[in-house]
Formats: sequence, C-alpha cells, structure tokens
Amino acid sequence: MAWDKAKWKDEMDKLVKKYRNPLLLASIDLQSRLWNMFQGRILDTYRDYKSSKSTENRTIVVKGNGQQEQLPARGMVGERNGRREGILTHTMFLIGQYLSWTHIMKRQIQFLRFSTVEDGQNVFRTLEAIQNVLSTSDYNMKKEEGLEPFMLWRAEQEAIGEIMTDYANDPICIMYSEFTRKFEDDKKFTKWFCTIREDFETLADLTNQMHRHGSKGHRLWHLQHLLVDLIQRLDVEHVTNKDTLKKVQGPDNECECSNCVLVGKHRTIFLIWRNLVQRRRLASGDP
Repeated sequence: MAWDKAKWKDEMDKLVKKYRNPLLLASIDLQSRLWNMFQGRILDTYRDYKSSKSTENRTIVVKGNGQQEQLPARGMVGERNGRREGILTHTMFLIGQYLSWTHIMKRQIQFLRFSTVEDGQNVFRTLEAIQNVLSTSDYNMKKEEGLEPFMLWRAEQEAIGEIMTDYANDPICIMYSEFTRKFEDDKKFTKWFCTIREDFETLADLTNQMHRHGSKGHRLWHLQHLLVDLIQRLDVEHVTNKDTLKKVQGPDNECECSNCVLVGKHRTIFLIWRNLVQRRRLASGDP
C-alpha cells in the first residue's frame, strides 16, 4: 500500500491539536509558578510559614484557679503548616504535570522530529532545550551561589512523566487530588519527587542570597525563558495574554531562548562591526 503523505499529515495535525492545549496549559501553569518564585512571593510566603514562631497566634486561657495559660489558637498551627505544604505540593505537581503532558505528546507523536512543518519542529526544539536545561550539570559550578537546584536527569524526567500519567483510556495527566493522595500514601511514587522537594526548600532558604547575586545563570531562569517560548509556539489561537508572558531578567548569553539568542547575535554583529571600524581608523591613522 502506497504511503499517503496527505493522510499522514492530516493524522499528525489531529494528534498535535489533541495534545497541544493540555501541554499549553501545563506550560502556562509552570511558567507562572516560576515567575512568582523569581519575584520572591511564593518562596517568601513558604519561608514565612516555615519559620513562624510557635508563640504566634496563641490564645490566652484563664483556668479555674485564675492562672493564665497561652495555648495555640484553634486551627492556626495546622492551617499554617497546611498552607506551607500546599505551596510545596502544588509546585511539585506543576512540574510533574508539565512532564506528563510532554511525555504523552512525545509518546503519541513520535514522528514529530521528522515533520517538515516548521511549527512542529520549533515546538520539538523547544521541548528538547527545556529537557537539556533540567538535566544538564553545567549549573553545578554555581552551586555556592544557590543557583544549582532542580536538576532532573532525563531518566528522572521520563519516570515522573510516566507515573503522572493515567493510561486507562486516552493518556491523560492525573488530577491534583489524585497526586496529593499518591504523594501521601505511595512511597514509590513519592521518591521521584524527593529532589524537587529538597531543592525547593533549599531555594526558599537562599532567596535573599539569590537576590544579592541576581538571577543570571540560574537554571530556573533559563527554564522560565524557554517555557515562554514554548507557550508562544503552542498558542496558535493566541488565547494567552501577552502581558503575562514576561521573561524574568535577561538577556543572558548562556540562555537558548529566542530573545537571548537574538540579543546575542545582535551583540556579536555589533562587536564585529566595532572591531572593523577600529581597525580602519588605526590603518588610516585616525585617533
């Protein structure tokens, strides 16, 4: 039977449309969390809940003998701990959700790499760049500045994507409620998120140090930049608000996102031009 290129392309377009929006929404959610982490809001809130003194939010109780005793206000300690855990748990879920939909899309569209459609190639290249940023050990050299956290090897990314996926019918990412249940009850499930949990807590403790050194060269900075690129390439219907898709800091010569690469090219052209001008001046004897 002859290969029907038109039918093949039609099937590929259907698969891309089917999984484009879930991956788009997962990318938006994770990008938004990273933005808030760089703004210091989420990390500061988590650290504040973590370091809250046990003497805070206490109720004065008068006993029968007239003596007063301070007791924790009902629900306040549990609520504080619950909110702190909620921030961390939801962050782990957002990373897992993105890896799940990435896993599903790659699994269902294994021929995307060979597609001649430019949009598909750009999406795949961005997915590859994000995977590289998460897995590379190049950031290890900056560990003393608090810039190392969140390294996930490719095998870890793939494993998290697999355990976050429900294969009962069409592959789909598990819901947040199911994630929290598994995270609390299934040790084999929980172990894959240990690195993310530990690194989030480390990052929260190093927030001030991050601000002193700046965010340049941070793994999560590069990840946020690339997620913005991915969102723009997936959002063919332009449903996202462009004003909310801002890249933190930048540009950075080590970042592979479209903006940083473009700025780097312009800077290279400028340096070449400036060097040529200086050589011509020296050759002509001009100061």
